[in-house]
Amino acid sequence: MADTNPVVLGEMSDEALLRTALTRNERAWRELVRRYHGKVSATVRRIYGPRSETEDIVQEIFIELAKSAKNFRHDSSLSTFLYRITTNTTYRYIKRHKEAHMV
Repeated sequence: MADTNPVVLGEMSDEALLRTALTRNERAWRELVRRYHGKVSATVRRIYGPRSETEDIVQEIFIELAKSAKNFRHDSSLSTFLYRITTNTTYRYIKRHKEAHMV
């Protein structure tokens, strides 16, 4: 198993960090969230607007990343994979809440 002290985690490539996170390494998951939280939040705000639910959506996105990370095929970058999760999760959230308000 690779050394996972905080300095080394911060220096790992995204793909190596994801592989480490998939070994149930909590510090690696925290580093992924730290690395991408700002970009994910900005994308959600661009799509959904600066609403109070933004952080809830961001949390859903990182949960979805944890669920689907094992399916990452490495034919694109992790940031592209996470961008697709971000947009899909945000639009799903909008659709779910739009339908809830229509009932």
